[in-house]
Amino acid sequence: MKKILFILICLICSNHIVYTQNTNDIKQRPVVKIVKNPIGSEYFICFMKNYQDLVSPPNPIQLKLFITALNDANVKIEIPSLKYVLEIFIPKNTTQQVLIPKEAQIIKNNVVLEDAAIHVISDKPIFLYGLNTRNQTSDTYLAFPISTLGTRYRIMSFSTADLRLRELAKPEMAVTSPYDSTIVKIIPTVELENNVKIGDTLVVKMNRGDVYQLAPPIKKNKVDSLSSNKWDLTGTIVLSNKPVAAFGGHECAFVPLSMPDNTCNHLVEQLPPTSSWGKHFFCGKLAKRTTYQFRILADKDSTTIFINAKNRISLNSGQFYDGRTDQDIVISANKPILVAQYSEGFRNGDNIGDPMMLLLPPTNQFLSDYSFSTPKDGSWNHFINVIVPTGSIRNLTVDGKTPLFMDSSFIQAPTYFSPQPLAGRAQKTIIDKYKLVYRQLGLSLYSIATIQIPYGPHQILCTKPFGMYSYGFGFGDDSYDAYGTMGGQTFQEYEYAPDKEAPYVKSYNEDNAIALIVHEDRENDSGIDQIVIKENSNIDFEPFTVPLGIAQLKLTAFATAPNKPGRAVISVRDQVGNEESYTICYIYNTDAGRYIYEFDRSSVMTCQVNEWYVGAFGRIAQTYNTIDFTQAGNVKSTGGGTFAKPMSVNGIGGGYISYRFKPMFSVTGKLMFENINAVMSAPDDNLTPFDSSDIGSRLVQRTDKLKVNALFMNLSVSLEWYFDRRLYLTGGINAGTKLYENTSQTRIITDDAFQYNSEKIVKSSAKIMNSFGANLFAGVGFASTLPIYNEYASVFIEILYDYGFTNYLKDGLTKNSGEGIWRINKLVLNLGLKYNF
Repeated sequence: MKKILFILICLICSNHIVYTQNTNDIKQRPVVKIVKNPIGSEYFICFMKNYQDLVSPPNPIQLKLFITALNDANVKIEIPSLKYVLEIFIPKNTTQQVLIPKEAQIIKNNVVLEDAAIHVISDKPIFLYGLNTRNQTSDTYLAFPISTLGTRYRIMSFSTADLRLRELAKPEMAVTSPYDSTIVKIIPTVELENNVKIGDTLVVKMNRGDVYQLAPPIKKNKVDSLSSNKWDLTGTIVLSNKPVAAFGGHECAFVPLSMPDNTCNHLVEQLPPTSSWGKHFFCGKLAKRTTYQFRILADKDSTTIFINAKNRISLNSGQFYDGRTDQDIVISANKPILVAQYSEGFRNGDNIGDPMMLLLPPTNQFLSDYSFSTPKDGSWNHFINVIVPTGSIRNLTVDGKTPLFMDSSFIQAPTYFSPQPLAGRAQKTIIDKYKLVYRQLGLSLYSIATIQIPYGPHQILCTKPFGMYSYGFGFGDDSYDAYGTMGGQTFQEYEYAPDKEAPYVKSYNEDNAIALIVHEDRENDSGIDQIVIKENSNIDFEPFTVPLGIAQLKLTAFATAPNKPGRAVISVRDQVGNEESYTICYIYNTDAGRYIYEFDRSSVMTCQVNEWYVGAFGRIAQTYNTIDFTQAGNVKSTGGGTFAKPMSVNGIGGGYISYRFKPMFSVTGKLMFENINAVMSAPDDNLTPFDSSDIGSRLVQRTDKLKVNALFMNLSVSLEWYFDRRLYLTGGINAGTKLYENTSQTRIITDDAFQYNSEKIVKSSAKIMNSFGANLFAGVGFASTLPIYNEYASVFIEILYDYGFTNYLKDGLTKNSGEGIWRINKLVLNLGLKYNF
């Protein structure tokens, strides 16, 4: 039964391998995302061979593990071949260093070393980093838990210039097995010992905890070109019937190969399986270094790669491309790739650090949370590069602080970087008072920052997934040393689905033109095939070409005649035929007083001038009341006096809609709510005596006070005449209905020394106001566009005088039994926002 099961597993694995190598089938398969967490509870790792010093005795080697626990964790570390066991407790949110016996370094090549792997197991998930360091030759790697491991890898290493150090500085790779009865097949890109030629299959049988390290033999009598890739394991395939861990690196690499002697350094990274590779990467400048190198490795034939949406590179299965630059770069491919970044040797002109290697996480594997620790104390500068969605820059925190507002004792911003302003977006780059700079990454929606951090553990968080990697350079006694580590990634296993989405386009204004960024950079996108100008009237385009399969492309359009309207329609299509049309309009914005560009996902957009406005406003009014009555409804002046109140202040606001039927004229409607608060007094005609035990007998004035609190809903219609782009005269009619009224009456005694409430006549249910009121109004207004929404948003202010021609009093009588009067005139201030659509 076990044999049958084993055969079935092998068949399934072999079918998977053949299938994933068939590039014609990829587009026909549905997307499958198996999410694997980069933090885990069990690891099988190793330390590959570091450079052997030529001095005698050689400088001692140190092997360290850095373990970060997000919760209290009990961790056990064991190396059965060394009979080494260590159990430690790691408190929540702390990092602990563990020194591993130097004998754990894997020195022997091409031999299965039984139980030589370092087995780390924890009762709670942990992050694990490894450091392999000898004086002036160090590197670190992020360890992957067994839950993230795969059965198919390609090795990332570096070349060897065999004119120097030959047998002492070779590319290397290693495999550790977490399971018994594991069959590993290695298909090398270089000639190995035992007559294993390029393309042959080396079969290795391994059990749980075994390690197999491989390095190609380099014959001392060979003298090859320094640029030769003859001795490079990059591209080597590792296949297995059960998940294994794979490592790639170099005993001591010269970067670049032409670098002088004594500037090599150890390189190492644990490698992700090919199922979790990606298509889009960002590679940032390294702090304190002028240039760096990068390597792009392809897994499939006909892999097309673009660097900064320009350089087009074609690679087949297992091939790689080496580049060198002093800029941030954006790397996009039509098929999954693996990208490594390398710092250069001390003698490249910077006189700092030495080579190190780190793997870049693809955008589809970004995390929102990274926990790590810097591995080297003393004479070291430690940095992180963070790649953040531009819209989430202010949501990134390092150890609970936003980098933009960290104090200078914590963050020493790399002022040797100058900001790169976005074309047409003025100062979209963000620079704080300590000159921390976020740099826009090409045509992408991401920005990058380089942050210097102190020695110790750190946690970096953001509301959106982002990329991060850490690195450091020694100085002083450690001048010839460096390390670099990927901060982490998810391990979602992708099988790419058919591309069913057309390219999408982002636009922004740019110096009297409109810039369009065509994006075909999602997980399943096939790349841009063509862009066609289907229609153009008074709009022209700067000359452009479309490299087949490119992921982003910038177009610039401009009006041929600046003072005439224009229209253009473009069609964008990807390589599998998905197509979308977009319209560019050049129309006159009346509020802004100039022509502007509009852009829409449509081929039928009419490019008409926007004539409708909607908005909201607040309102405050100084009210002048004309009042004459002694009674109204069930309210009556007790002493026969006449109620009067000259002024009061009222307010609230409402909604706004307007239609501009001619460039200088608009008709406007407002639906608003307005409160009316008034306190009226009706003193008695004569003074009357008043006796009190406190003050004795005296003459006093008795007064009725009437408090009215009402809410009206009004509808106004007006005409606006714009005698200037911003200034207008307006006039119209306002009519409303009462929604609510509360009226109360109080009897008050007053003289020149005191006020005394002799009695309260409370009539909260009294209703003295008519249900309808209306007034005419006229005034002046001012409107100014805001620098948002293509200047279609405006703020407006109106100063109006309202003349009330209706009587607000219900059933009112005067002293002479005439009609009671309450008319309201107002001086009004309206302040609001409106949007032109």
